[in-house]
Amino acid sequence: MKTNKIICSLFLFCLFVTASFAQQEFQKLTASDGAEDDGFGASVFVSGDYAIVGAPLDNGDSSGSAYVFERQNGSWVEVVKLTASDGVEYDVFGASVSISGDYAIIAASGACFFPRWKKMLHFLK
Repeated sequence: MKTNKIICSLFLFCLFVTASFAQQEFQKLTASDGAEDDGFGASVFVSGDYAIVGAPLDNGDSSGSAYVFERQNGSWVEVVKLTASDGVEYDVFGASVSISGDYAIIAASGACFFPRWKKMLHFLK
């Protein structure tokens, strides 16, 4: 049986709106510990100088993770990898991500399929 493996990355583009629409690749983001089929880039949110990227299939068991990048001197740099402190197999932590001020909000959508409703959203500061 042949298995297709996918290594995910995220490309940031600068969009220029002029008389003719053009785009230019700015930077390719990858997880420092990225693995095949981890789903890196499944969800993305950018706010000011911060970006958060979900990898809901990460950790080999789909417990998931999210990576926070900070824009430093014009380049995006990974500053932290986030995981659920109570994460378990198939939580899919990082399926949806957002940033608001000093807070990151990360959904563990797999938790809704199991009797762990309180785990669906994680608020991190």
